[in-house]
Amino acid sequence: LNSNPDIVVSTPSRLLAQLKQNNLSLRETLKYFVVDEADLVLSYGYESEMTEIISYLPNNYQAFLTSATMNENVKLLKKLTLHNAVILKIEEAQLPAADQLTQYHISCNEDEKFVILCTLFKLKLIKGKTVIFVDTIDRCFKLKLFLNTFGITVVILNSELPLNSRCHIVQQFNSGLYDTIIASDEISVESPEERKQSGTIIKLEKKESTASRGIDFNQISNVINFDFPKTVEEYIHRVGRTARAWNQGTALSFSTKREAKFVSRVKKALAKQYEGEFLKPYRINMEELDGFRYRCLDALRAATTLAVKEARLKEIREEVLKSTKLKSYFVENPRDLQLIRHDRIFKRNRSLKHLKHVPEYIVPKSLRGVPVKSVQNDDGDYSVEHEEKDHLKSSDRITKPSLLQRKRKAYRERCAAKREADPLESFKC
Repeated sequence: LNSNPDIVVSTPSRLLAQLKQNNLSLRETLKYFVVDEADLVLSYGYESEMTEIISYLPNNYQAFLTSATMNENVKLLKKLTLHNAVILKIEEAQLPAADQLTQYHISCNEDEKFVILCTLFKLKLIKGKTVIFVDTIDRCFKLKLFLNTFGITVVILNSELPLNSRCHIVQQFNSGLYDTIIASDEISVESPEERKQSGTIIKLEKKESTASRGIDFNQISNVINFDFPKTVEEYIHRVGRTARAWNQGTALSFSTKREAKFVSRVKKALAKQYEGEFLKPYRINMEELDGFRYRCLDALRAATTLAVKEARLKEIREEVLKSTKLKSYFVENPRDLQLIRHDRIFKRNRSLKHLKHVPEYIVPKSLRGVPVKSVQNDDGDYSVEHEEKDHLKSSDRITKPSLLQRKRKAYRERCAAKREADPLESFKC
């Protein structure tokens, strides 16, 4: 601000703080006032801040409100900032065309969600950078603990962490350090119509961003709705993270019987854009996944509520230790630092280490020993087919013995050498 910039980008709370400290003056210099994501600003609890900010603005300026939806919050903000407003509605497709964005849907129960997702990752049927959406932060950690049990590396975008930490996680994901990120939209609530019917009033937390909106994910190949979105807008914002800038993308959505009404709502809302059935069935024979099912149930039992709680505490503890603002405090209070460092650390269940390996006998028969690739049949359904097999027969291939085989061979050779050197072995009566 000391350099007198032409454009200032800020959240309402930060802008108001600078105005109160006289670090920024707008009465004589402001020409344009822009509110992005106007439908969310008041939902985050910024109504009082916006009202105060208006008092610092000049009498003459041009204001712009940009919003994906026109809800009650936008109308209220419109009264605060706009006079004789002109509404410009840009008519465009809500999601990319069907030849650019492929959308699949799986209807199953809660446990089958975990089984299917684990199978897709372990059989390499999910390729490219992937964003997995769930409903709550606890679900984020539960899913991460579950996938980590099988050796699947994922990272969580936790809205409870400071903004700098979240930005760092997104940068690591965009740079390719992680291929899969788990995020939640806990700020999402039921539709306004449902709120009127139920008569409930839900106060949204003041957060600067949700995972499906306002965060710049780069080159997303897949979006997985592990928990089906509650509203059509939420579905559009989630799925819209992939298939951007003429790139191809895939969206896979799970739903249970309880979420069937949300699926119907999305199908009805997007039926005008797509001709025919756009949510294609992702057909999976659950009987072929029985081997994975037993392993997944073991991993689910290990991802208990206590394990989730300790995993969340561990992440917060790490953030506290990395905080530059708390360094001076820990210098003055070294005992607090020692208590945090030596607090009980979450321990993984070592008895489940074998789950990282996928033996061939639990792989579906059609996929055993053969690389697979995703294809689309004439009906538009998802299936898998074999890639071209190696022309060499298994008996013709030269395989390098494993470390265990080499150790066993060396042990047998040592035992044979001892027997030859033992005089009793060659004694004759």
